[in-house]
Amino acid sequence: MKTIITILAAVAVIQVALAVWAFSGKTSLNDQAASSSLLAFEKSKVDRLIISDGDESVELSKKGGKWLTAGDFPTESGKVDSMLTKLGELKFGLPVATSESALSRFKVADKDFERHLQIKSSDDTVAEIYVGSGAGARKSHVRNGAQDAVYTAAIGSYDIPASLDDWQDKGIFVLNSDDAKKLELAGMTLEKSKASESGDDKTMEWKATTLEAGKTLNQQALKDAVSPLVNMRFNKVLGKESKPDYGLENAELDLKLTYDGGERSYRFGKIKDSEDYALKVSDRPEYFQVSSFTAKNIIEKLDKAKWLKDVEPEPNAKAADSDSTKSADDSMAKGTMSKTEDQ
Repeated sequence: MKTIITILAAVAVIQVALAVWAFSGKTSLNDQAASSSLLAFEKSKVDRLIISDGDESVELSKKGGKWLTAGDFPTESGKVDSMLTKLGELKFGLPVATSESALSRFKVADKDFERHLQIKSSDDTVAEIYVGSGAGARKSHVRNGAQDAVYTAAIGSYDIPASLDDWQDKGIFVLNSDDAKKLELAGMTLEKSKASESGDDKTMEWKATTLEAGKTLNQQALKDAVSPLVNMRFNKVLGKESKPDYGLENAELDLKLTYDGGERSYRFGKIKDSEDYALKVSDRPEYFQVSSFTAKNIIEKLDKAKWLKDVEPEPNAKAADSDSTKSADDSMAKGTMSKTEDQ
């Protein structure tokens, strides 16, 4: 009996020790699981991605070292590489579930998921992941496509958008303000040149090839007008087919911009039954939707009435005019006095 009691006491002590060890997070099993990578792929060899949310899907391809959407439209700079880096660094702990019935419950089943991503090299699928329901702050239930086990990992469906709009580079028209060199609009041609013959190349201002009599350019107003144009971002790609509803036949603004590295013509039209505007540029085959705020800011500021101003008389000319007026007044006064005395 004493022997049995001694054995049971020893077992109890061992169980308590194991429990403390396990809950302190220092079990070798837990350490090993936490350091395991969920997906195994070589990032440099990935050249194609297919992302689906069950309703819509998007395909991204790498060509010439650049990631593109369908129709060879540029993706937002660095976004794909950032996602691939995050996926490659995903770690997982112990399985949450392994049964087939659990896959749908955690939204990681073959036909029931929040996100399904196939990572490809040429035509081979090198990795596959299902992202499902939330599992805490910035975590989700996930499943490696080659396994049945469900884990939690630090990723969300928002990290893998399945909408084309979320991947397109909305800033493809953005330029450096200093790169703008020539502007043609409203029957005028404006070019940047040195402010004076003795000035350096950094002191540049806009000059017009022809100007209305008595008019000059407001340099600050022109700078403010060009800024929203070169910093413009679009909202949506409308497709490659022109439509009457785009209002481009009666465009609200037509202009041509020459910049370091190329030139681009812009045409803005008001979209029918919408506050937004359609945009067609000369160096892309697509039509674009631009927000009302962005388009109106560009159109209103590029109205030449905003950056044309009356020429101010030179100070000396003002003084001369004043002296001439005074002399004329004096002469008239003297003439009046002489006439009065004669009478």
